[in-house]
Amino acid sequence: MSESKEFLGKTLDAAIAEACSYYDVPREKLEIEIIEDAKTGIFGIVGARKAKIRARLATLPDFMQGSSAQEKSERQEGRRRGRNERRREKTDASDAQKEEQKERKEKRQDAERENQEEKSERVLPAIRTAGVPALTQADTDAGVEADAQDKAEDAEDAPRSRRSRQSRGARKESAQKSEENDGLESSLPRVPLAELDQERLTEVTKNIVSRLVAPILDMAPENVDLSVDIGEDRVQISVKSEDTGLLIGRDGQNLAAVQYLASRMITRAIGSQVRLQVDAGDYHVRQDSRLQELALALAEKVKATGKVQTTRPLSAYQRRVIHLALQDDPDVQTRSSGEGALKHVVILRRKD
Repeated sequence: MSESKEFLGKTLDAAIAEACSYYDVPREKLEIEIIEDAKTGIFGIVGARKAKIRARLATLPDFMQGSSAQEKSERQEGRRRGRNERRREKTDASDAQKEEQKERKEKRQDAERENQEEKSERVLPAIRTAGVPALTQADTDAGVEADAQDKAEDAEDAPRSRRSRQSRGARKESAQKSEENDGLESSLPRVPLAELDQERLTEVTKNIVSRLVAPILDMAPENVDLSVDIGEDRVQISVKSEDTGLLIGRDGQNLAAVQYLASRMITRAIGSQVRLQVDAGDYHVRQDSRLQELALALAEKVKATGKVQTTRPLSAYQRRVIHLALQDDPDVQTRSSGEGALKHVVILRRKD
């Protein structure tokens, strides 16, 4: 006699069908005992319960025993096929899910690429009408991908990689164009800002930056509210707007792109290398504060555990903030490590 087993279902028919599927036999070959019927409950929610039955294979008469071995074999084969079919269905569903996730990822990447291309198309006309030599498309691509401070603070931090979807030939051609433009600008002299024509520098800076940020803020260049402060080693530009989120972008990428383009354009227009920092909504002030807090927290970990701590990849300007925040700490020292866009700061105990 086979061992009985309990089955549940929303209705008695569903529970019986579950038992038939489990034993892989028709209803007539099962002995079924109804334990409790289904109950819908109030509104189909409160007090609802499923139907429960107990089922087992029916005992065959003696004259039917001869075919039991064959039927058993057929049942086992049927169950085996059923398991294989369910396994294939799960595999197909998993593959379909992975394919769907891949398609969604590709669509997001395409949307981001189209968004960047659209921004470039809006920025390039503004560059051409800015009254200074226009940048090439290769310059724009390099500016969007490269970190602006790496370009201004540290020549060795020039962008060394391109999107993986670009062909090698396209990367080589873009790199050659970028090197030609970099060579042109690096050949210009570096003159102290105090020795430049302050009025012309201010006017050129306002004109170029306003034309770059106007398409992003969706306004006319003359309506862009910004201020220019010429310091000892760099020009500080602060853009004022009710909604600066679009101008700043994710992790400050849009702001860095504007800063990179403006720096190169102003350098060409003035005829001297000019460092500048474009800010909006006090983004750089808040970023510097977070970097200083991060530096102090990592320094405390080094002092407590003696283990070396590292930051995430940072730009040259961001690394400089970390170095300055810990330069007077007698217990720790800092150094930069890594290559290009992966360069970061290492914090360790100060050696005697």
